[in-house]
Order: sequence, then C-alpha cells, then structure tokens
Amino acid sequence: MPAEGISLGNAIRRAADRLAATSDTPRLDAELLMAHALGETREAMLLGGLHRPTAPTRANPPPPFVLSEGEGQAPITPPAPGTSTALNANGEESAGRANHPLATVRPEPVDGRAPSAAPEGRPSTSLGTNGEGGCPGVGDAFEALVARRAAGEPLAYITGTRAFWTIELGVAPGVLIPRPDSETLIEAAVAHFAGTPGPRRVLDLGTGSGALLLAALAEWPQATGVGIDRSPAALAIARDNAAALGMAHRAEIVAGDWTGTGEQFDLVLCNPPYIGVDEPLPRDVADHEPHSALFAGADGLDDYRALAPLLPAQLAAGGVACIEIGATQGQAVSALLRAQRMVVQIRHDLAGRERCIAARR
Repeated sequence: MPAEGISLGNAIRRAADRLAATSDTPRLDAELLMAHALGETREAMLLGGLHRPTAPTRANPPPPFVLSEGEGQAPITPPAPGTSTALNANGEESAGRANHPLATVRPEPVDGRAPSAAPEGRPSTSLGTNGEGGCPGVGDAFEALVARRAAGEPLAYITGTRAFWTIELGVAPGVLIPRPDSETLIEAAVAHFAGTPGPRRVLDLGTGSGALLLAALAEWPQATGVGIDRSPAALAIARDNAAALGMAHRAEIVAGDWTGTGEQFDLVLCNPPYIGVDEPLPRDVADHEPHSALFAGADGLDDYRALAPLLPAQLAAGGVACIEIGATQGQAVSALLRAQRMVVQIRHDLAGRERCIAARR
C-alpha cells in the first residue's frame, strides 16, 4: 500500500489490485476510498490530478455515519450541498441483494465545511493545516480504508453515505444499504401518478434508512409520509436522514411492524426481506448487513404473506402499492396479492429482472 509521497494514481492502482478479489468494481472502490481519505469528492480528486503525491493531507479518514445522540453516539453531520459525485450504475445484482456499484458517494465535510478541489498539479491543503500550510500524510488513512474494504466491509458503511434516486443518505451498520434496483419502486410510482399532482400521503413499510420514503417526498414536494420500522437503529438513521434532507417536518418515522397504521395512503412503498434462509449471499452482505432485513423464511415469502392482507386497507382510492420482489418471486407474490382482490403489474429493473409489483385495489 502507498508509501508516503507516491502519486495518488499509483496508490489507487495498487489498492485496486488488492481489492480485485473482494469487489466487482475494484478501481471504482479504490478511487472512492482515496477521495474519502482526502476529504474530496471523486470529481475533485480526479480534476486535481492523480499525479499529486499522497503526503499533504490529513492522517485520519473521516468518521463513518453514526447514530443520533438518542442511540448513544454523536449526531451525523448533514452533507454539504453541491458535493455529490455522480457515477454510472449498471443495475446488476448477484445472489439476491448483492453489491452494486455506487451511484454517488459524498465524503463528510470537515469542520462543517465542504472540501474543495486542489489546483491542477498542486497538493490539496484544503482540509485544515498544521500551522505551516500542510497536513499529515494520507497513506495510513487510505491503507486503513482499503484494509476494511479488502476484509469485506461494504463500501457504503466505510464512507457512511449512499446515493439513492435524487438524494444522499447516511448509512451505517444496522441498516440495509439501499440498492439501485430499489429505485424501480420509485419509477413505478412516478409512472402511476404521471399527469396528476402526485400522492399526498406516502407510507413506507420497513423504511430502513428512509430511502424509499424520502426519495418519494423529494419527488413530490407537496407530499407527507410515514416510515415504519421495528429496528431502533434503522429508526434513528431514518430520522437523521430526514433531518439532514430538510424533511423532518414532512416525514414521520415511527416504530412498528406489518400491522399497518389504520390510515389510507395514496402511495405505499415496501422493500421487505425476501431472501430464503438457505440462499447464498456475498460475504460482504451476509457478514455485515442486518439479517432481519434480508431473510424471510425458507422460501423468502414469509413477509409477503403477512403484508398481502394489510395492503388493501392501507390504499386510498386511486392509489398504488409498489413492492420490491426477488427476481424469481413475481408469480408467487402476484398470487398472494390477487388473493386479496388486488390488480397487479410486474415491473423490471435496469437489468431486465422482475423487481417490483405495482398493486392497485
């Protein structure tokens, strides 16, 4: 791994070689980890030049996303505006909820300030100085980040952020990492409400990080909604995400299960557990992400069986429920919903796999 003073490009190449056995996108992972260690966006790092030496930057990587003070940890810092890094996502999936290339990752700001790109050919010293215009070396910080990724820790847990639809989310151990495939649910909702003012009330069952609910509220600024989860860690992260996105007054995050709210909603979103208990998963998923958000009985359908009877009463007239499914579960889940006299349509993700059922009363 990088000795102090070698170029960023060489350090990234060495890290990518090391990550090849762990990641399907080792070069991208290495670039994102280096940008995170530098405290820069990926674009700023690339524009600043990968020939820059690794020496003049801070010694320690930025901290990952943590739970709010109510969970016994420090509160998160809301992401600084204008620092997102757009990447192409191929929408592929392997073995259930496997890793995907990140759509965007935003490093945490330092001391409340968004880091800036260094001029071409000059080392970055924008992260704070040691009193002489310089910072401690990035080598050890980058090495520590790469070691975590090489050991199988998900990239989103290391950087503490994940992009979803049009928003940036904080993520941490204890909450499922949002995948690009789940954006298929938002696409289905957008199609359903095309030509209308959109939903007024949104329900997200099993909200996790709040990804689906907050993406919907970002899509329809007049809407308000409720996110339900039984995990205290997920509830804390979802509330912090709502606050960081300026949606705390529109998003009510509450503890609960598949028992509903007694209220009717225009849009119901749900990404339930759907992996069979004996199905293999990639190591970084199986070893790090919460099993309660992954597994659903022997056939992966236990949660759908509980949800299907609930949905008709939760849907307002003209509303739609958009439910994520596994790639082989379309017919089985459709049958459960049709038994509740619902009209269903299966929608596919970018890889052409069955990914969402849009159900109407």
